[in-house]
Amino acid sequence: MSGTRLLGGIVCLTLLAACGSDATSSPTATTAAFGSADLQVSPQNSTILVGYNRLGVGLADGANKPVLNATALVDIPSANGVETRPLPFIGHEYSDIPVYLGVASFPAEGDVVITVRATYSDGSRHQGSAHVTVVTPQKSPEMPVDVQVPSTIAQRVLADVHGDVSQIDSGVPPDAWHTETIAAGLAAHHPMILYFGEPGHCASRTCGPTVLLLQELAAEQSSAGHTFGDQFEFEHIEVKDP
Repeated sequence: MSGTRLLGGIVCLTLLAACGSDATSSPTATTAAFGSADLQVSPQNSTILVGYNRLGVGLADGANKPVLNATALVDIPSANGVETRPLPFIGHEYSDIPVYLGVASFPAEGDVVITVRATYSDGSRHQGSAHVTVVTPQKSPEMPVDVQVPSTIAQRVLADVHGDVSQIDSGVPPDAWHTETIAAGLAAHHPMILYFGEPGHCASRTCGPTVLLLQELAAEQSSAGHTFGDQFEFEHIEVKDP
């Protein structure tokens, strides 16, 4: 089973305080004509890898107020000029914080200026830029999207801690996703959804709500009438001991 791919992964984004960027770059023709250059862009990723990434940004307006419900796009320099990707607003799921999350590709490592173009709910158009540093997967502790996972990788589950869930889950209350190791799931050909997070130690407003969203997803019925919890193996993994 070596090389089997994980079906999905959930990553918590930590909302940083929205702050202005000192990025200075020549705007493209598209962004130059878009609107006011007063959008404050705060990248949320701890690491950007060469290739595809889940890209999150926090947005604030010129008065440092959260930007909610905007329609946002991100422009990323590419070998063919500029790649534009959507950044859907996900803040409603997290008590209305100004977070936008999408998928974007970065072709090479180095310092890159991304430009976000946002149409506010009142119809006005704004843009702003920020620097991100792109590294190769070999230089990052994080796994890239579509990583090939070794078939022997295994996290601690309830059986390893004699049923004491507090040793492997910091949540209050803890969840029930500690039954099957990644290795066992791969060997049994179980599609898995992995949640990497420490809700009991997360100071942001994303980690706790992420657990609630996943619980809702697990209970939701698919078009075939089965719950997603029946079709997928949900597992919670904490990087540090609770």
